[in-house]
Amino acid sequence: MWTAARRRAVDVLRRRTALQAKLAQVSLPVEQQEEDDRLRLLFTCCHPALSQEAQVALTLRTVCGLSTAEVSSGFLVSEAAIVQRLTRARRKIATAGIPYRVPDADELADRLSGVLAVIYLLFNEGYLCSAGEVPQRRDLTDDAQWLAALLAGLMPAEPEVLGLLALIRLHRAIAFGQVFGPAPALAEVDALAGGLVGYHLFHATRAELLRQLGRPDEARLADAQALRLTGNPAERALLEQRLG
Repeated sequence: MWTAARRRAVDVLRRRTALQAKLAQVSLPVEQQEEDDRLRLLFTCCHPALSQEAQVALTLRTVCGLSTAEVSSGFLVSEAAIVQRLTRARRKIATAGIPYRVPDADELADRLSGVLAVIYLLFNEGYLCSAGEVPQRRDLTDDAQWLAALLAGLMPAEPEVLGLLALIRLHRAIAFGQVFGPAPALAEVDALAGGLVGYHLFHATRAELLRQLGRPDEARLADAQALRLTGNPAERALLEQRLG
């Protein structure tokens, strides 16, 4: 028990030390530490005074810890271009004295698109790495889900936020199935029904898992529901082909 407690204390200390270093990188004051410190820093970096490209690049590098190479891969530009973009963004934050806080309710909308983009790109990099020897990084997908959950707690009535959180959970359930098989994956997916029942990929995913489990009639019903919910021509053609 004491060993576990000591390790936990070390983890907390490392996290706070790392956060203080991140705050210093963007010239922000270190204030009282709270559980949503990273969400506060994320909103700070996504200030509307910066272009959205600068917001996302700065947040991915400074808050989320992606390398310059990983950030440049996400933007399809050179590392040198990203370095210049980061330098300009940090200078602007310092010069403008942008405060370190979650913005007031009437300011959230101006920053939400950047915040959502950051969380999605962070998850995408973890789900399918752009570089390195491993195809996936669970630390990044965990971080993305944690940040999305914090954001959902802050904005519980915002459909885009809830949709992103549900989408992340759906993709993680699919990955879970690749490791443990279709039956537990289906249970994970079904647990998301409340947030994704109107999302076509939820039903298409259920259909695929049901086919793997030898339940074709239920799979057809799920595919039919997915077809009703999507207007994408390519997706409709695939679903119609499955339905015969």
